[in-house]
Amino acid sequence: LRLHQARQRAADSMEALQLKLSRVGSSPSFSGPASAAARYASWPAGAALEVLPPSGASSSGSRPIPAKLVSYDAATNRFEVELGDGSVRSISAQFVRRTLAAIAARRP
Repeated sequence: LRLHQARQRAADSMEALQLKLSRVGSSPSFSGPASAAARYASWPAGAALEVLPPSGASSSGSRPIPAKLVSYDAATNRFEVELGDGSVRSISAQFVRRTLAAIAARRP
């Protein structure tokens, strides 16, 4: 059990680093649609996510909505997420991000 937890923490740490690097754009090996799809496919079911409001949202105070990952479909580039009220929605990947706080919270 401890070995499994250590491996999961290492994988989460690497994923967090890759996410940060891809946002900065400093590493071409982590950018692009193919690598994004591979990264999304590696996210475990139940992972903490945020659903981002559309860029043209009517209120400038719109905040991300917490959600949990149900599944990812690489063919359509869409996530199926469970919202706090228990409803399940299909969301385009461009409006979904994994919360780094959730990754950090699993570390001892």
